[in-house]
Amino acid sequence: MSEEGFMLAVLKGIPLIQDIKAEGN
Repeated sequence: MSEEGFMLAVLKGIPLIQDIKAEGN
């Protein structure tokens, strides 16, 4: 996996994690 692809995955993954935590609270 390229570094650019990894960064895109992180940028896309962080909001998803935040949404899950928000729903949990």
